[in-house]
Amino acid sequence: MNGREGTSISFPVRAGETWEIEMEATTTETEVQKLQKRIAALEERILLLSPHPKRPHRQFVIEVGLGGDTWEDVRRGILEIANTINDREIDAVDGVMGGPSVGFFIRGKHDPEMTHERYHPGLDQYDAAMNNERETLRQLESSRPEIVAAAKKALEEEFPIPPRK
Repeated sequence: MNGREGTSISFPVRAGETWEIEMEATTTETEVQKLQKRIAALEERILLLSPHPKRPHRQFVIEVGLGGDTWEDVRRGILEIANTINDREIDAVDGVMGGPSVGFFIRGKHDPEMTHERYHPGLDQYDAAMNNERETLRQLESSRPEIVAAAKKALEEEFPIPPRK
């Protein structure tokens, strides 16, 4: 790079958006390599830490987790969950319950401001944002596959997926 006029390095950040870094004519190849490594680290961070769009929710939501020692225990747990939901108001449906062979958690949420009319436009916005995020990742993967590979490796190391039995 020595002897050249100033130059720049650009890299994708999001779909349709790039960052450019201007360099002086005296920038050496080693400095460029170091800068490229820093850019790669930044891209990896952007990929890993970018906020994901929040999926909209309905006005009433119940989250349930259920586990049992046998299939019969699971079926009994489902009936107990149904009775819990039937016997309580939504705001009181919250807790961990069970016994020696079955256990479950249940959490009820009510958002009175969410309406049918608000939910569907929110879902459309969520879908558009997720499509944009997927397109950004596709662009990054095609332009800098090593960044995506490094990010996937970092995620696998931090959140290992146990082997299937």
